[in-house]
Amino acid sequence: MVFNFQKSEEGWIAEGGKYQIRYEGQRVGMRFILSVNGTREASFYASGPQRSPVNGPEYIWTIGTSETTAQTGLGFETYATLYHAFFEAYQSSFKLPPGRVLLAFDPELEKKEWIRLGP
Repeated sequence: MVFNFQKSEEGWIAEGGKYQIRYEGQRVGMRFILSVNGTREASFYASGPQRSPVNGPEYIWTIGTSETTAQTGLGFETYATLYHAFFEAYQSSFKLPPGRVLLAFDPELEKKEWIRLGP
């Protein structure tokens, strides 16, 4: 199923509000919160650098969780499929050049970012 997240005052919503993602900006990276039917379901730390290979931009969003956790099912979907659709909408809402969206997983991401950038 293809999800079309739309930006709203409450964050980004899909499927008539069934899925909602909002973010909490932090000094280092961002935390994205997924709610399903109004109930908080998951919270992931993420960062998303852009690369510019020959065939156009790539946005590699690294999510601070394991790939196993990202494959947790929500009905017929997984956290990963919802976050992938969200990141495509998120980039589009900020008018970034169109490009491929890739997901990577690293459970130690937040810790590594804090060590790298300091308090």
